[in-house]
Amino acid sequence: MSDEEREEKELDLTSPEVVTKYKSAAEIVNKALQLVLSGCKPKTKIVDLCEKGDAFITEQTGNMYKNVKKKIERGVAFPTCISVNNTVCHFSPLAGDELVLEEGDMLKIDMGCHIDGFIAVVAHTHMLQTGPVTGRAADVLAAANTAAEVALRLVRPGRKNKDVTDAIQKVAAAYDCKIVEGVLSHQMKQFVIDGNKVVLSVSGPETRVDDAEFEENEVYAVDIVTSTGDGKPKLLDEKQTTIYKRAVDKNYHLKMKASRFIFSEINQNFPIMPFTARALEEKRARLGLLECVNHDLLQPYPVLYEKPGDLVARIKFTVLLMPNGSDRITSHPLQELNPTKTTAGDAEIKSWLTLPVKSKKKGGPPYRCDSETLDVLPEVEGGSSWWTSEREMESESGKSPQAVFLNVLKKAKGKRKEKQPSVELPPTPKRTKLIVPVFVPKMYASGAQTLSHFKMARDVATVEAQGKRDVVKEAEAATLHAEELSKREEDHLAHIKAAEARDPGIRDFLDKNARDEWLKRRRDEWLKIYKMGFVKAKEIFAERFPDIPLDDFVMPAVVSPSRETVMPSEGGDVPVSHPLKDGLSGVAPEP
Repeated sequence: MSDEEREEKELDLTSPEVVTKYKSAAEIVNKALQLVLSGCKPKTKIVDLCEKGDAFITEQTGNMYKNVKKKIERGVAFPTCISVNNTVCHFSPLAGDELVLEEGDMLKIDMGCHIDGFIAVVAHTHMLQTGPVTGRAADVLAAANTAAEVALRLVRPGRKNKDVTDAIQKVAAAYDCKIVEGVLSHQMKQFVIDGNKVVLSVSGPETRVDDAEFEENEVYAVDIVTSTGDGKPKLLDEKQTTIYKRAVDKNYHLKMKASRFIFSEINQNFPIMPFTARALEEKRARLGLLECVNHDLLQPYPVLYEKPGDLVARIKFTVLLMPNGSDRITSHPLQELNPTKTTAGDAEIKSWLTLPVKSKKKGGPPYRCDSETLDVLPEVEGGSSWWTSEREMESESGKSPQAVFLNVLKKAKGKRKEKQPSVELPPTPKRTKLIVPVFVPKMYASGAQTLSHFKMARDVATVEAQGKRDVVKEAEAATLHAEELSKREEDHLAHIKAAEARDPGIRDFLDKNARDEWLKRRRDEWLKIYKMGFVKAKEIFAERFPDIPLDDFVMPAVVSPSRETVMPSEGGDVPVSHPLKDGLSGVAPEP
Protein backbone atom coordinates (compact mmCIF):
# COMPACT_ATOMS: atom_id res chain seq x y z
CA MET A 1 0.00 0.00 0.00
CA SER A 2 1.40 3.40 -0.98
CA ASP A 3 1.73 6.28 1.48
CA GLU A 4 -1.11 8.11 -0.28
CA GLU A 5 -3.42 5.11 -0.04
CA ARG A 6 -2.53 4.62 3.62
CA GLU A 7 -3.21 8.29 4.37
CA GLU A 8 -6.54 8.18 2.51
CA LYS A 9 -7.60 5.11 4.46
CA GLU A 10 -6.82 6.77 7.76
CA LEU A 11 -9.08 9.69 6.89
CA ASP A 12 -12.32 7.77 6.47
CA LEU A 13 -14.64 6.15 8.98
CA THR A 14 -12.40 3.10 9.38
CA SER A 15 -10.36 5.30 11.73
CA PRO A 16 -11.88 5.62 15.24
CA GLU A 17 -10.21 9.03 15.57
CA VAL A 18 -12.05 10.28 12.49
CA VAL A 19 -15.39 9.04 13.83
CA THR A 20 -14.68 10.77 17.13
CA LYS A 21 -14.00 14.08 15.39
CA TYR A 22 -17.20 13.83 13.37
CA LYS A 23 -19.22 13.12 16.50
CA SER A 24 -17.49 15.86 18.49
CA ALA A 25 -18.34 18.36 15.76
CA ALA A 26 -21.91 17.05 15.73
CA GLU A 27 -22.25 17.44 19.48
CA ILE A 28 -21.15 21.07 19.26
CA VAL A 29 -23.42 21.97 16.34
CA ASN A 30 -26.41 20.29 18.01
CA LYS A 31 -25.81 22.40 21.12
CA ALA A 32 -25.40 25.52 18.98
CA LEU A 33 -28.74 24.81 17.32
CA GLN A 34 -30.40 24.44 20.71
CA LEU A 35 -28.83 27.72 21.85
CA VAL A 36 -30.12 29.62 18.82
CA LEU A 37 -33.58 28.07 19.17
CA SER A 38 -33.76 29.16 22.80
CA GLY A 39 -33.18 32.75 21.69
CA CYS A 40 -35.83 32.75 18.96
CA LYS A 41 -38.45 35.11 20.34
CA PRO A 42 -40.62 37.78 18.73
CA LYS A 43 -38.79 41.07 18.01
CA THR A 44 -35.35 39.41 18.26
CA LYS A 45 -32.91 40.52 15.55
CA ILE A 46 -31.99 37.73 13.16
CA VAL A 47 -28.40 38.94 12.89
CA ASP A 48 -27.97 38.69 16.67
CA LEU A 49 -29.05 35.05 16.62
CA CYS A 50 -26.73 34.27 13.70
CA GLU A 51 -23.79 35.85 15.51
CA LYS A 52 -24.66 33.92 18.67
CA GLY A 53 -24.61 30.58 16.83
CA ASP A 54 -21.26 31.27 15.13
CA ALA A 55 -19.69 32.56 18.35
CA PHE A 56 -20.74 29.45 20.27
CA ILE A 57 -19.24 27.10 17.68
CA THR A 58 -16.01 29.11 17.57
CA GLU A 59 -15.73 29.11 21.36
CA GLN A 60 -16.47 25.41 21.81
CA THR A 61 -14.14 24.21 19.06
CA GLY A 62 -11.44 26.56 20.31
CA ASN A 63 -11.37 24.64 23.60
CA MET A 64 -10.56 21.37 21.83
CA TYR A 65 -7.16 20.04 20.73
CA LYS A 66 -5.33 23.03 22.21
CA ASN A 67 -2.34 21.06 23.47
CA VAL A 68 -1.52 18.95 20.42
CA LYS A 69 1.79 19.34 18.59
CA LYS A 70 0.28 19.61 15.12
CA LYS A 71 -2.19 22.46 14.71
CA ILE A 72 -5.72 21.23 14.07
CA GLU A 73 -8.11 23.46 12.13
CA ARG A 74 -11.54 23.75 13.72
CA GLY A 75 -14.47 26.12 13.86
CA VAL A 76 -17.50 27.14 11.80
CA ALA A 77 -18.06 24.93 8.75
CA PHE A 78 -21.13 26.84 7.58
CA PRO A 79 -22.29 30.20 8.98
CA THR A 80 -25.53 30.30 10.94
CA CYS A 81 -28.49 31.20 8.72
CA ILE A 82 -32.09 31.90 9.73
CA SER A 83 -34.48 31.93 6.77
CA VAL A 84 -38.06 32.95 7.54
CA ASN A 85 -41.35 31.80 5.94
CA ASN A 86 -40.99 31.80 2.11
CA THR A 87 -37.22 32.42 2.30
CA VAL A 88 -35.66 29.11 1.28
CA CYS A 89 -32.06 29.36 2.47
CA HIS A 90 -28.80 31.24 3.16
CA PHE A 91 -30.21 34.30 4.95
CA SER A 92 -27.42 35.47 7.25
CA PRO A 93 -27.57 39.29 7.33
CA LEU A 94 -24.81 41.80 7.96
CA ALA A 95 -24.37 43.56 11.29
CA GLY A 96 -26.49 46.59 10.44
CA ASP A 97 -29.58 44.63 9.41
CA GLU A 98 -32.68 45.39 11.50
CA LEU A 99 -34.93 42.49 10.46
CA VAL A 100 -36.58 40.82 13.46
CA LEU A 101 -38.61 37.68 14.10
CA GLU A 102 -42.38 37.84 14.45
CA GLU A 103 -44.92 35.61 16.15
CA GLY A 104 -46.03 32.84 13.77
CA ASP A 105 -42.86 32.90 11.63
CA MET A 106 -41.57 29.63 10.22
CA LEU A 107 -37.82 29.65 10.89
CA LYS A 108 -35.23 27.52 9.12
CA ILE A 109 -31.97 27.46 11.09
CA ASP A 110 -28.91 26.15 9.22
CA MET A 111 -25.35 25.82 10.57
CA GLY A 112 -22.21 23.69 10.47
CA CYS A 113 -19.14 22.86 12.57
CA HIS A 114 -15.88 21.09 11.79
CA ILE A 115 -12.96 19.65 13.72
CA ASP A 116 -9.84 18.98 11.67
CA GLY A 117 -11.96 19.35 8.54
CA PHE A 118 -14.46 16.65 9.55
CA ILE A 119 -17.79 18.41 9.12
CA ALA A 120 -21.16 18.10 10.82
CA VAL A 121 -24.05 20.19 9.48
CA VAL A 122 -27.64 20.54 10.61
CA ALA A 123 -30.78 22.43 9.59
CA HIS A 124 -34.02 22.54 11.56
CA THR A 125 -37.42 24.17 11.07
CA HIS A 126 -39.31 25.78 13.95
CA MET A 127 -42.64 27.62 14.16
CA LEU A 128 -42.45 30.66 16.42
CA GLN A 129 -45.64 29.87 18.35
CA THR A 130 -46.96 27.98 21.34
CA GLY A 131 -49.00 24.82 20.98
CA PRO A 132 -49.12 22.27 18.16
CA VAL A 133 -48.41 23.27 14.56
CA THR A 134 -51.52 22.87 12.39
CA GLY A 135 -52.77 23.41 8.85
CA ARG A 136 -50.46 23.80 5.87
CA ALA A 137 -47.55 24.69 8.15
CA ALA A 138 -47.87 21.24 9.74
CA ASP A 139 -48.17 19.64 6.29
CA VAL A 140 -44.95 21.13 4.95
CA LEU A 141 -43.08 20.32 8.16
CA ALA A 142 -44.39 16.75 8.23
CA ALA A 143 -43.43 16.35 4.57
CA ALA A 144 -39.85 17.44 5.27
CA ASN A 145 -39.56 15.27 8.37
CA THR A 146 -41.03 12.14 6.76
CA ALA A 147 -38.88 12.62 3.66
CA ALA A 148 -35.82 12.96 5.90
CA GLU A 149 -36.69 9.71 7.70
CA VAL A 150 -37.12 7.92 4.38
CA ALA A 151 -33.84 9.36 3.07
CA LEU A 152 -32.04 8.19 6.22
CA ARG A 153 -33.14 4.62 5.46
CA LEU A 154 -32.31 4.77 1.75
CA VAL A 155 -28.90 6.43 2.01
CA ARG A 156 -27.15 3.16 2.73
CA PRO A 157 -24.49 1.01 1.04
CA GLY A 158 -25.75 -0.60 -2.16
CA ARG A 159 -28.53 1.91 -2.80
CA LYS A 160 -28.53 4.47 -5.63
CA ASN A 161 -28.86 8.24 -5.34
CA LYS A 162 -31.80 8.14 -7.76
CA ASP A 163 -33.72 5.95 -5.30
CA VAL A 164 -33.60 8.73 -2.72
CA THR A 165 -34.63 11.42 -5.23
CA ASP A 166 -37.71 9.49 -6.31
CA ALA A 167 -38.70 8.56 -2.76
CA ILE A 168 -38.60 12.05 -1.23
CA GLN A 169 -40.67 13.46 -4.09
CA LYS A 170 -43.32 10.83 -3.48
CA VAL A 171 -43.39 11.63 0.24
CA ALA A 172 -43.81 15.36 -0.41
CA ALA A 173 -46.64 14.70 -2.87
CA ALA A 174 -48.49 12.71 -0.20
CA TYR A 175 -48.67 15.91 1.87
CA ASP A 176 -49.64 17.99 -1.18
CA CYS A 177 -46.24 19.71 -1.06
CA LYS A 178 -43.25 20.02 -3.38
CA ILE A 179 -39.59 19.21 -2.95
CA VAL A 180 -37.71 22.44 -3.69
CA GLU A 181 -35.61 22.29 -6.85
CA GLY A 182 -31.88 22.90 -6.88
CA VAL A 183 -31.18 21.45 -3.43
CA LEU A 184 -28.37 18.88 -3.32
CA SER A 185 -27.39 16.38 -0.64
CA HIS A 186 -23.60 16.10 -0.81
CA GLN A 187 -21.07 13.53 0.22
CA MET A 188 -18.60 15.12 2.66
CA LYS A 189 -14.94 14.37 3.22
CA GLN A 190 -12.20 16.02 5.22
CA PHE A 191 -12.31 19.75 4.37
CA VAL A 192 -14.86 19.01 1.61
CA ILE A 193 -18.40 20.16 2.39
CA ASP A 194 -19.73 19.58 -1.14
CA GLY A 195 -18.27 16.36 -2.54
CA ASN A 196 -18.86 15.07 -6.05
CA LYS A 197 -21.32 12.34 -5.02
CA VAL A 198 -24.70 14.03 -4.68
CA VAL A 199 -28.40 13.31 -4.31
CA LEU A 200 -30.60 15.55 -6.43
CA SER A 201 -33.78 16.82 -4.81
CA VAL A 202 -35.78 16.98 -8.05
CA SER A 203 -34.70 15.34 -11.29
CA GLY A 204 -35.45 17.03 -14.59
CA PRO A 205 -34.05 17.80 -18.05
CA GLU A 206 -32.05 20.77 -16.77
CA THR A 207 -31.03 19.28 -13.42
CA ARG A 208 -29.20 16.00 -13.73
CA VAL A 209 -26.35 14.43 -11.81
CA ASP A 210 -24.29 11.31 -12.35
CA ASP A 211 -25.76 8.08 -11.04
CA ALA A 212 -23.95 6.99 -7.91
CA GLU A 213 -24.09 4.19 -5.38
CA PHE A 214 -23.66 4.76 -1.67
CA GLU A 215 -20.73 2.94 -0.08
CA GLU A 216 -19.70 1.97 3.41
CA ASN A 217 -17.61 4.50 5.39
CA GLU A 218 -18.97 7.49 3.47
CA VAL A 219 -20.45 10.62 5.07
CA TYR A 220 -23.40 12.59 3.68
CA ALA A 221 -25.19 15.84 4.42
CA VAL A 222 -28.79 14.91 3.63
CA ASP A 223 -30.73 18.11 2.83
CA ILE A 224 -34.53 18.05 2.50
CA VAL A 225 -36.45 21.24 1.62
CA THR A 226 -40.23 21.19 1.09
CA SER A 227 -42.63 23.94 0.04
CA THR A 228 -46.35 24.58 -0.11
CA GLY A 229 -45.64 26.45 -3.38
CA ASP A 230 -44.34 25.22 -6.72
CA GLY A 231 -40.84 24.44 -5.41
CA LYS A 232 -39.05 26.69 -7.90
CA PRO A 233 -37.23 29.34 -5.84
CA LYS A 234 -35.83 32.53 -7.31
CA LEU A 235 -33.07 35.00 -6.53
CA LEU A 236 -34.64 38.39 -5.82
CA ASP A 237 -31.69 40.54 -4.75
CA GLU A 238 -28.01 39.70 -5.23
CA LYS A 239 -27.10 42.25 -2.57
CA GLN A 240 -28.60 39.95 0.08
CA THR A 241 -25.92 37.32 -0.58
CA THR A 242 -23.51 37.27 2.36
CA ILE A 243 -22.14 33.71 2.35
CA TYR A 244 -19.30 32.66 0.07
CA LYS A 245 -16.76 29.88 -0.34
CA ARG A 246 -13.30 30.11 -1.85
CA ALA A 247 -13.08 28.32 -5.22
CA VAL A 248 -9.70 26.70 -4.64
CA ASP A 249 -9.28 25.67 -8.28
CA LYS A 250 -9.61 29.24 -9.62
CA ASN A 251 -7.00 32.00 -9.88
CA TYR A 252 -7.11 35.56 -11.18
CA HIS A 253 -5.07 38.73 -10.72
CA LEU A 254 -7.53 41.16 -9.18
CA LYS A 255 -7.42 44.78 -10.32
CA MET A 256 -8.92 46.65 -7.36
CA LYS A 257 -6.90 47.22 -4.20
CA ALA A 258 -9.97 46.55 -2.03
CA SER A 259 -10.53 43.24 -3.83
CA ARG A 260 -6.92 42.16 -3.30
CA PHE A 261 -7.13 43.10 0.40
CA ILE A 262 -10.34 41.15 0.96
CA PHE A 263 -9.16 38.16 -1.07
CA SER A 264 -5.96 38.02 0.97
CA GLU A 265 -8.01 38.06 4.17
CA ILE A 266 -10.21 35.25 2.83
CA ASN A 267 -7.20 33.12 1.87
CA GLN A 268 -5.74 33.57 5.32
CA ASN A 269 -8.85 33.03 7.45
CA PHE A 270 -11.31 31.08 5.27
CA PRO A 271 -9.27 29.13 2.71
CA ILE A 272 -11.72 26.22 2.38
CA MET A 273 -14.92 26.50 4.43
CA PRO A 274 -17.88 28.79 3.62
CA PHE A 275 -17.84 32.08 5.49
CA THR A 276 -20.03 35.11 6.09
CA ALA A 277 -19.20 38.63 4.97
CA ARG A 278 -19.86 39.70 8.57
CA ALA A 279 -16.45 38.25 9.41
CA LEU A 280 -14.71 40.61 6.96
CA GLU A 281 -14.04 44.32 7.16
CA GLU A 282 -17.46 45.49 6.02
CA LYS A 283 -16.60 48.58 3.94
CA ARG A 284 -13.87 46.89 1.91
CA ALA A 285 -15.93 43.70 1.65
CA ARG A 286 -18.71 45.47 -0.22
CA LEU A 287 -16.24 46.74 -2.81
CA GLY A 288 -14.00 43.71 -3.08
CA LEU A 289 -16.37 40.74 -2.99
CA LEU A 290 -18.10 41.66 -6.24
CA GLU A 291 -14.91 41.47 -8.31
CA CYS A 292 -13.95 38.19 -6.64
CA VAL A 293 -17.36 36.70 -7.51
CA ASN A 294 -17.33 38.04 -11.07
CA HIS A 295 -14.04 36.24 -11.74
CA ASP A 296 -15.17 33.00 -10.08
CA LEU A 297 -12.72 33.23 -7.19
CA LEU A 298 -15.63 32.91 -4.77
CA GLN A 299 -18.71 30.71 -4.92
CA PRO A 300 -21.76 32.65 -3.65
CA TYR A 301 -24.59 31.09 -1.67
CA PRO A 302 -27.56 33.22 -2.82
CA VAL A 303 -30.66 33.92 -0.75
CA LEU A 304 -33.58 32.26 -2.58
CA TYR A 305 -37.32 32.80 -2.21
CA GLU A 306 -40.56 31.04 -2.95
CA LYS A 307 -43.62 33.17 -3.71
CA PRO A 308 -45.04 35.37 -0.93
CA GLY A 309 -47.45 33.37 1.23
CA ASP A 310 -45.71 30.06 0.55
CA LEU A 311 -44.21 28.18 3.47
CA VAL A 312 -40.86 26.40 3.25
CA ALA A 313 -39.53 23.77 5.69
CA ARG A 314 -36.02 22.38 5.80
CA ILE A 315 -34.39 19.47 7.60
CA LYS A 316 -30.71 18.68 7.08
CA PHE A 317 -28.64 16.12 8.92
CA THR A 318 -25.26 14.45 8.80
CA VAL A 319 -25.17 10.67 8.48
CA LEU A 320 -22.20 8.31 8.79
CA LEU A 321 -22.49 5.08 6.78
CA MET A 322 -20.89 2.82 9.36
CA PRO A 323 -20.35 -0.95 8.93
CA ASN A 324 -23.22 -1.63 11.34
CA GLY A 325 -25.63 0.80 9.67
CA SER A 326 -26.42 4.48 9.22
CA ASP A 327 -25.58 6.77 12.13
CA ARG A 328 -27.44 10.10 12.11
CA ILE A 329 -25.30 12.38 14.26
CA THR A 330 -27.10 15.75 13.92
CA SER A 331 -30.78 16.41 14.59
CA HIS A 332 -33.28 18.22 16.79
CA PRO A 333 -36.80 17.12 17.81
CA LEU A 334 -39.74 18.75 16.05
CA GLN A 335 -42.68 20.49 17.63
CA GLU A 336 -45.99 18.64 17.85
CA LEU A 337 -47.55 18.49 14.38
CA ASN A 338 -51.21 18.06 13.39
CA PRO A 339 -51.03 17.84 9.58
CA THR A 340 -54.11 17.71 7.37
CA LYS A 341 -52.54 15.00 5.19
CA THR A 342 -51.00 11.62 5.96
CA THR A 343 -48.92 8.87 4.35
CA ALA A 344 -50.64 6.09 6.29
CA GLY A 345 -52.39 4.71 3.21
CA ASP A 346 -49.28 4.49 1.02
CA ALA A 347 -47.78 1.00 1.25
CA GLU A 348 -44.51 1.95 -0.44
CA ILE A 349 -43.80 4.85 1.91
CA LYS A 350 -44.70 2.64 4.85
CA SER A 351 -42.26 -0.02 3.61
CA TRP A 352 -39.48 2.58 3.39
CA LEU A 353 -40.14 3.79 6.92
CA THR A 354 -40.00 0.25 8.29
CA LEU A 355 -36.51 -0.33 6.89
CA PRO A 356 -33.97 -0.69 9.71
CA VAL A 357 -31.44 2.08 10.13
CA LYS A 358 -28.88 -0.37 11.47
CA SER A 359 -27.71 -3.14 9.16
CA LYS A 360 -27.65 -6.81 9.93
CA LYS A 361 -24.20 -8.29 10.34
CA LYS A 362 -22.68 -9.67 7.18
CA GLY A 363 -21.54 -13.28 6.82
CA GLY A 364 -22.89 -16.79 6.40
CA PRO A 365 -25.68 -18.43 8.39
CA PRO A 366 -25.03 -17.65 12.06
CA TYR A 367 -24.35 -20.33 14.66
CA ARG A 368 -26.69 -19.58 17.55
CA CYS A 369 -26.92 -20.96 21.02
CA ASP A 370 -30.37 -22.07 22.03
CA SER A 371 -32.59 -19.44 23.65
CA GLU A 372 -31.91 -20.77 27.12
CA THR A 373 -28.34 -19.51 26.96
CA LEU A 374 -29.12 -15.89 26.15
CA ASP A 375 -29.91 -14.80 29.73
CA VAL A 376 -27.16 -16.05 31.99
CA LEU A 377 -27.34 -15.70 35.77
CA PRO A 378 -29.18 -12.37 35.94
CA GLU A 379 -28.36 -10.67 39.21
CA VAL A 380 -30.93 -11.18 41.93
CA GLU A 381 -30.36 -7.82 43.58
CA GLY A 382 -31.50 -5.75 40.58
CA GLY A 383 -29.61 -3.15 38.60
CA SER A 384 -26.61 -3.81 36.38
CA SER A 385 -23.99 -5.54 38.51
CA TRP A 386 -22.58 -8.04 36.05
CA TRP A 387 -19.65 -7.62 33.74
CA THR A 388 -19.09 -9.42 30.43
CA SER A 389 -16.07 -10.10 28.26
CA GLU A 390 -15.37 -11.43 24.79
CA ARG A 391 -12.38 -12.39 22.70
CA GLU A 392 -11.68 -13.37 19.11
CA MET A 393 -9.19 -16.15 18.42
CA GLU A 394 -7.92 -18.12 15.45
CA SER A 395 -9.83 -21.31 14.69
CA GLU A 396 -8.80 -24.08 12.33
CA SER A 397 -11.35 -24.98 9.67
CA GLY A 398 -13.47 -27.99 10.54
CA LYS A 399 -12.92 -27.88 14.30
CA SER A 400 -15.51 -26.85 16.82
CA PRO A 401 -15.31 -23.14 17.72
CA GLN A 402 -13.56 -22.25 20.94
CA ALA A 403 -13.26 -19.08 22.89
CA VAL A 404 -11.26 -17.80 25.79
CA PHE A 405 -13.58 -17.42 28.75
CA LEU A 406 -11.88 -14.41 30.30
CA ASN A 407 -9.66 -11.94 28.47
CA VAL A 408 -10.56 -8.28 28.95
CA LEU A 409 -13.21 -6.95 31.30
CA LYS A 410 -15.55 -4.37 29.87
CA LYS A 411 -17.63 -2.48 32.35
CA ALA A 412 -21.32 -2.36 31.51
CA LYS A 413 -22.46 1.24 31.01
CA GLY A 414 -25.30 2.78 32.96
CA LYS A 415 -27.77 1.00 35.21
CA ARG A 416 -29.51 -1.10 32.60
CA LYS A 417 -29.47 -4.88 32.76
CA GLU A 418 -27.21 -6.34 30.07
CA LYS A 419 -28.29 -9.39 28.07
CA GLN A 420 -25.88 -11.80 26.43
CA PRO A 421 -25.97 -11.52 22.61
CA SER A 422 -26.30 -14.49 20.31
CA VAL A 423 -23.17 -16.32 19.30
CA GLU A 424 -22.51 -15.71 15.61
CA LEU A 425 -19.98 -17.77 13.67
CA PRO A 426 -19.42 -18.11 9.90
CA PRO A 427 -19.88 -21.65 8.54
CA THR A 428 -16.16 -22.37 7.95
CA PRO A 429 -14.32 -19.44 9.43
CA LYS A 430 -10.66 -18.64 9.60
CA ARG A 431 -11.46 -16.39 12.54
CA THR A 432 -14.33 -17.04 14.91
CA LYS A 433 -15.98 -15.15 17.69
CA LEU A 434 -17.80 -16.66 20.64
CA ILE A 435 -19.45 -14.60 23.34
CA VAL A 436 -19.32 -16.27 26.75
CA PRO A 437 -20.66 -14.95 30.06
CA VAL A 438 -18.59 -13.80 33.00
CA PHE A 439 -20.35 -13.82 36.35
CA VAL A 440 -18.57 -11.12 38.35
CA PRO A 441 -20.52 -8.66 40.49
CA LYS A 442 -19.49 -5.03 40.10
CA MET A 443 -18.99 -4.57 43.84
CA TYR A 444 -16.16 -7.15 43.78
CA ALA A 445 -14.60 -6.22 40.44
CA SER A 446 -11.64 -4.11 41.54
CA GLY A 447 -8.34 -4.33 43.39
CA ALA A 448 -5.48 -6.82 43.47
CA GLN A 449 -7.74 -9.58 44.81
CA THR A 450 -9.93 -9.26 41.73
CA LEU A 451 -6.96 -9.30 39.36
CA SER A 452 -5.63 -12.44 41.02
CA HIS A 453 -8.99 -14.14 40.71
CA PHE A 454 -9.35 -13.17 37.05
CA LYS A 455 -5.84 -14.38 36.23
CA MET A 456 -6.67 -17.77 37.74
CA ALA A 457 -9.96 -17.92 35.85
CA ARG A 458 -8.30 -17.04 32.56
CA ASP A 459 -5.87 -19.94 32.98
CA VAL A 460 -8.51 -22.58 33.64
CA ALA A 461 -11.69 -21.42 31.92
CA THR A 462 -11.29 -22.43 28.27
CA VAL A 463 -14.57 -24.04 27.21
CA GLU A 464 -16.19 -25.46 24.10
CA ALA A 465 -19.58 -24.25 22.91
CA GLN A 466 -21.37 -27.43 24.02
CA GLY A 467 -19.76 -27.24 27.41
CA LYS A 468 -21.01 -23.69 27.75
CA ARG A 469 -24.56 -24.80 27.13
CA ASP A 470 -24.27 -27.48 29.83
CA VAL A 471 -23.03 -24.97 32.37
CA VAL A 472 -25.63 -22.39 31.50
CA LYS A 473 -28.55 -24.79 31.82
CA GLU A 474 -27.47 -25.67 35.35
CA ALA A 475 -26.90 -22.02 36.17
CA GLU A 476 -30.29 -21.00 34.81
CA ALA A 477 -32.08 -23.55 36.96
CA ALA A 478 -30.25 -22.21 39.99
CA THR A 479 -31.06 -18.66 39.01
CA LEU A 480 -34.80 -19.28 38.75
CA HIS A 481 -34.88 -20.68 42.26
CA ALA A 482 -32.69 -17.90 43.59
CA GLU A 483 -34.93 -15.26 42.06
CA GLU A 484 -37.96 -16.84 43.66
CA LEU A 485 -36.28 -16.85 47.06
CA SER A 486 -35.21 -13.25 46.58
CA LYS A 487 -38.76 -12.19 45.75
CA ARG A 488 -40.13 -13.95 48.83
CA GLU A 489 -37.56 -12.28 51.05
CA GLU A 490 -38.21 -8.86 49.55
CA ASP A 491 -41.94 -9.35 50.11
CA HIS A 492 -41.28 -10.27 53.74
CA LEU A 493 -39.08 -7.24 54.37
CA ALA A 494 -41.64 -5.01 52.65
CA HIS A 495 -44.34 -6.43 54.92
CA ILE A 496 -42.28 -5.62 58.00
CA LYS A 497 -41.56 -2.07 56.79
CA ALA A 498 -45.23 -1.53 55.97
CA ALA A 499 -46.18 -2.65 59.45
CA GLU A 500 -43.63 -0.28 60.99
CA ALA A 501 -45.01 2.56 58.89
CA ARG A 502 -48.45 1.96 60.34
CA ASP A 503 -47.20 1.50 63.91
CA PRO A 504 -43.60 2.54 64.66
CA GLY A 505 -43.80 0.77 68.00
CA ILE A 506 -44.25 -2.62 66.39
CA ARG A 507 -40.47 -3.05 66.28
CA ASP A 508 -40.51 -3.55 70.03
CA PHE A 509 -42.73 -6.62 69.56
CA LEU A 510 -40.56 -8.27 66.96
CA ASP A 511 -38.28 -11.00 68.15
CA LYS A 512 -34.89 -9.88 66.86
CA ASN A 513 -33.33 -13.32 67.29
CA ALA A 514 -36.13 -14.97 65.36
CA ARG A 515 -35.82 -12.37 62.59
CA ASP A 516 -32.05 -12.87 62.34
CA GLU A 517 -32.53 -16.63 62.23
CA TRP A 518 -35.05 -16.24 59.41
CA LEU A 519 -32.64 -14.07 57.43
CA LYS A 520 -29.79 -16.54 57.94
CA ARG A 521 -31.96 -19.45 56.84
CA ARG A 522 -32.99 -17.60 53.69
CA ARG A 523 -29.37 -16.63 52.98
CA ASP A 524 -28.15 -20.20 53.39
CA GLU A 525 -30.88 -21.54 51.14
CA TRP A 526 -30.14 -18.89 48.47
CA LEU A 527 -26.39 -19.57 48.59
CA LYS A 528 -26.93 -23.29 48.22
CA ILE A 529 -28.90 -22.73 45.04
CA TYR A 530 -26.42 -20.15 43.74
CA LYS A 531 -23.47 -22.54 44.18
CA MET A 532 -25.17 -25.31 42.21
CA GLY A 533 -24.31 -23.73 38.86
CA PHE A 534 -20.71 -22.97 39.83
CA VAL A 535 -20.04 -26.44 41.24
CA LYS A 536 -21.39 -27.98 38.05
CA ALA A 537 -19.12 -25.71 36.01
CA LYS A 538 -16.11 -26.79 38.04
CA GLU A 539 -16.97 -30.46 37.48
CA ILE A 540 -17.21 -29.95 33.72
CA PHE A 541 -13.88 -28.08 33.63
CA ALA A 542 -12.18 -30.85 35.62
CA GLU A 543 -13.60 -33.50 33.29
CA ARG A 544 -12.61 -31.73 30.07
CA PHE A 545 -9.21 -30.46 31.26
CA PRO A 546 -7.87 -33.04 33.74
CA ASP A 547 -4.31 -31.69 33.45
CA ILE A 548 -5.23 -28.23 34.72
CA PRO A 549 -5.06 -27.86 38.52
CA LEU A 550 -8.21 -26.42 40.05
CA ASP A 551 -6.93 -25.86 43.57
CA ASP A 552 -7.55 -22.12 43.44
CA PHE A 553 -10.81 -22.29 41.50
CA VAL A 554 -13.22 -20.32 43.72
CA MET A 555 -16.53 -18.59 43.31
CA PRO A 556 -16.58 -14.80 43.06
CA ALA A 557 -18.13 -12.78 45.83
CA VAL A 558 -21.87 -12.26 45.53
CA VAL A 559 -24.56 -10.17 47.18
CA SER A 560 -27.31 -12.19 48.78
CA PRO A 561 -30.99 -11.20 48.58
CA SER A 562 -30.80 -9.99 52.17
CA ARG A 563 -28.09 -7.54 51.05
CA GLU A 564 -25.29 -9.26 52.98
CA THR A 565 -22.07 -9.70 51.06
CA VAL A 566 -20.71 -13.24 51.27
CA MET A 567 -17.78 -15.15 49.84
CA PRO A 568 -18.84 -18.70 48.92
CA SER A 569 -16.09 -21.27 49.47
CA GLU A 570 -15.70 -24.98 50.04
CA GLY A 571 -14.91 -24.38 53.69
CA GLY A 572 -18.15 -22.58 54.36
CA ASP A 573 -19.81 -19.23 53.84
CA VAL A 574 -17.74 -16.40 55.31
CA PRO A 575 -19.51 -13.05 55.70
CA VAL A 576 -17.29 -10.20 54.60
CA SER A 577 -19.63 -7.27 55.23
CA HIS A 578 -20.90 -5.28 58.14
CA PRO A 579 -24.16 -6.51 59.71
CA LEU A 580 -27.48 -5.23 58.53
CA LYS A 581 -28.25 -1.75 59.83
CA ASP A 582 -31.06 -1.92 62.40
CA GLY A 583 -31.60 -5.51 61.33
CA LEU A 584 -33.75 -4.41 58.43
CA SER A 585 -31.68 -2.58 55.83
CA GLY A 586 -28.14 -2.29 54.62
CA VAL A 587 -26.03 -1.65 51.58
CA ALA A 588 -23.33 -3.89 50.22
CA PRO A 589 -19.94 -2.27 50.94
CA GLU A 590 -17.87 -0.77 48.18
CA PRO A 591 -14.60 -2.65 47.52
